[in-house]
Amino acid sequence: MAAELSALATIWEEQDALANCRKANGLDLKNIITETEVVKKEARKNLFAKLTASGGNRRKRALVEITCELLHTLGSTTADVLTSSQLSGLAKDEFTDCATMLGKLKTFDQSQWSSLANLAVKHWGNVDSWDRNKINDLRGIVSGLSVDNIKKLQLTTIDVASAIGNHGNWDDAAKLTAAFNEWLKDSKSNDLTTITGNELRLIGELVCGASTDQITQIPQNAYMTAVKEVGAARTCIGQQWTHYAQKALAGYGADTSSWTLDKTKLIGNVIGGLPKDNIKQMTRAQIQQITPATITKIPNINFCGFTAEQFAWFSVNQASSVTMGQLAGLEKDQSDALKEVMAEVNDYYYYYDSDDDEGNKGGNSSSGNHGNLMLILAVMVTGLVTIGYLG
Repeated sequence: MAAELSALATIWEEQDALANCRKANGLDLKNIITETEVVKKEARKNLFAKLTASGGNRRKRALVEITCELLHTLGSTTADVLTSSQLSGLAKDEFTDCATMLGKLKTFDQSQWSSLANLAVKHWGNVDSWDRNKINDLRGIVSGLSVDNIKKLQLTTIDVASAIGNHGNWDDAAKLTAAFNEWLKDSKSNDLTTITGNELRLIGELVCGASTDQITQIPQNAYMTAVKEVGAARTCIGQQWTHYAQKALAGYGADTSSWTLDKTKLIGNVIGGLPKDNIKQMTRAQIQQITPATITKIPNINFCGFTAEQFAWFSVNQASSVTMGQLAGLEKDQSDALKEVMAEVNDYYYYYDSDDDEGNKGGNSSSGNHGNLMLILAVMVTGLVTIGYLG
């Protein structure tokens, strides 16, 4: 069984690499990704059919089989293979042995984090009794706690704030706010002016737990020290980005066209908080520093600040990342400029070093890319059949 699980884990990693390829290149592979998700679902079903094949009580058998050894074998694919209900069957010793490993995983959804958090309370007792070592071990599992339980945590040191802020799923704004305020109370005596740049650098997504009023009170020099880390946060929303952007403008100057390319790149997602007038000032070279991930986070009301000329400077990656909400707020000349960029997408798909039969460098890159991806999918399906999970 260990060999079969290892083979399954390899296939999962290949699938994740395919998904990451799409994200990195802005390619429209949604249909293919959907097909491979079906493969994952079928593989998971057949895996647990094998795990529970013997023994009279199916539920009891499944719970016994979810061990720390199995989790280490699955590794980063654990979130894809095990459901939240299956994770909830971990016995105390198994959970304790694997808590640190589980807390560091990046792909659990909120229901899985919640199941693990409930296990932590069940096996380790009330949250207010957890010391810094337990919190450091749990890391992302803390994000699965209820808001009330997060408020009971003892976040007295920067290491525990860093442990939870850089792991888990903090898309729930109420939980994020509770975690930031608990750290602020326990570690900083609610004095925002004492937050240092190094602390702001280390607390990860907790920077998005600060209210707009709190962001205003964070020392300017602290923000400037942590520009890159704040810009890498994913969970801030419109007005939070706006207030962090005001700090960027105060530090780098109100004329964004004068910012160096390094500075433009450093502020990351904070670009989404820049006023429209500042966005209009951005040069072609500066716009090229904006990642596709940042593009998606620019609020609709600010996104329309880009001019048609600036949209014409977008790469295919950037244009592919524009959301429907952002697109809906554009004037015709702006959306037409984006469509012109996207018209180049057929020439953008993977370009080969070898010549085709016609002697053309790269051949038909669009159809070649689709063929390669379908080949990868076929290999994955074949692998699943070979190890007995499909067919």
